[in-house]
Amino acid sequence: MKLLGFIILFSLSGLNQSVDWTIYYDKEHIPESLMKVLQVSFSKDKFNIANPDEKFNGTDAILDMTLPFKKLIFLANQDEDWRLLYKQGGFAAAKFLIQCKISENDSVYNFSISRVPFETETNDSVSKYIEEGRLKPQYVPVIYKSMDN
Repeated sequence: MKLLGFIILFSLSGLNQSVDWTIYYDKEHIPESLMKVLQVSFSKDKFNIANPDEKFNGTDAILDMTLPFKKLIFLANQDEDWRLLYKQGGFAAAKFLIQCKISENDSVYNFSISRVPFETETNDSVSKYIEEGRLKPQYVPVIYKSMDN
């Protein structure tokens, strides 16, 4: 009987990886320090991004130049770890994952980016693909130190 309880507890502990992650679906939750890094890194469009429920230029047929070319899928946070998954519109529309750490004093480090070559819409699936080695974020040497603290 004790063994059965242990097996059930053990199997439930890995049931939902997002338990420790906070998931956001609004660009307003992107930390200011991360947004500054993204604006410098994507200087062409200042990392202008639409929320999941907003219009964006998702194809190479650009009908409205005022719309962003990026659309947030989700933003996830677990302690210092942050993930941002977004769709990039244009000729070769794709999904990209940005991962980084943000310290208590708002410094951004361990910044990585990856093109996501398969269908994924959740943080759990991103975690699964990283664990399986199917998604390998590429480290980008970016360090942002907040001058406010």
